[in-house]
Amino acid sequence: MKKTISYICLLICNIFIFNFLFAQTELRYKDVYEAINNKSEEEAYAILREYQQQDPFSANAYYQLGVISQTLAKRYDPLTEYNDLKHFVYHADLYLNLSLKYLDEKEARKNRNYYQYVEIPEGQKKIEFLDILNDVNNRIADIN
Repeated sequence: MKKTISYICLLICNIFIFNFLFAQTELRYKDVYEAINNKSEEEAYAILREYQQQDPFSANAYYQLGVISQTLAKRYDPLTEYNDLKHFVYHADLYLNLSLKYLDEKEARKNRNYYQYVEIPEGQKKIEFLDILNDVNNRIADIN
């Protein structure tokens, strides 16, 4: 009986140690945002995709993915690289619309510093919810 209990305790300890050593660490958005500013667009896109899978309700992650997809789409020639262009245009539209879905005033206030592509209107010191909303809508209209 004691031997069985000691084996069970040993097994449980091994499971905890294994999970501690080999568990995938979670990305923090602050680190992801730094990668967006310091790495190439392709690397930032990959890191954002990984973060988006970790936090599928992050409006800013979708916004950043949409902006990067839109930028990458502009690099392709529609005559010779149509499939690549179509891929990034589709994903830019998808991500920006998902950003609209998850964007609310609370999220805009909380993460306003992460919307670096939104211009601050004259007379304001910081961006507001409507500024972000207008930028996303303008980007969607630009794609379509």
